[in-house]
Amino acid sequence: MQSGPAAPGMCARCGGPNPPQSSFCQFCGSPLTGPLRFVPPIPSPVPPDQFRLVATNRDEHEGPGVALLVVGILLIVVGLILFAVAAVVHQGIQSFNNDCSQNPTCTPQSDPSGAITGAAVGVLILGVILTIVGVSVFRGA
Repeated sequence: MQSGPAAPGMCARCGGPNPPQSSFCQFCGSPLTGPLRFVPPIPSPVPPDQFRLVATNRDEHEGPGVALLVVGILLIVVGLILFAVAAVVHQGIQSFNNDCSQNPTCTPQSDPSGAITGAAVGVLILGVILTIVGVSVFRGA
């Protein structure tokens, strides 16, 4: 280890160059005034070629906004699928009941497509609301 002052503008701890008016090293944060002695830099556990830049201005609303947006869109898709299922069920029941009307031993079936359509409307409304809220949260409004 070497003792004594570092060269002007050089950090005694890491050896980094600094502007003459700096009070602290712009690389390691050590004070640049007072008695200085050379301290070797602490080796990094990550090789320098593997450093990654990390965004520091991330919006804290981004994650929940994206989650709400995805769930909302999925609910819209499920609602549309339920509408299609209701149409197929209605068509099938109607066809069965038409065929059944010609057979005296057949019992006509009730049509559950109205309940399926009601569920589809509810799911679609919830999906649209969650999508709108997700976009609002994602944008930070």
